[in-house]
Amino acid sequence: MHFLPGSPRLPFPYRPESGVVASHLEHLSSALDWAAAAQLARPWINAVRSNPPPFWAMESLLKEYPISSAEGLALMRLAEALLRVPDAQKTFEAMRSRKVLVKNVSKMHPLLANCLRLTVGTADENHQMLAALKESL
Repeated sequence: MHFLPGSPRLPFPYRPESGVVASHLEHLSSALDWAAAAQLARPWINAVRSNPPPFWAMESLLKEYPISSAEGLALMRLAEALLRVPDAQKTFEAMRSRKVLVKNVSKMHPLLANCLRLTVGTADENHQMLAALKESL
């Protein structure tokens, strides 16, 4: 498939990601009590941070549900994550210099300030991404 310069990368029915994300976040910003949600989530977040699962847990999950299966594809989509960092642009550039690409979504909406989007890959890619992230922060 070929695209003309200046035309969207994906044809209809796909829409530009930044507009879709901004629209959803705008809707959510008035629909949710963010302070209450953060307060409710804080104990769960602290529990996960203080007792993280071993890295091999992802590998065993991918063996059970390969990405080629419908279940694996659904899990992969759920595994895409936003990561808030102190300086998204600096971290993005540092990771790119280490040949690891993430998406800087920090300018898509104020609620995404200093967020990078990470995507789960193979075990080797995940190890490389985590090492690059540690070195880049």
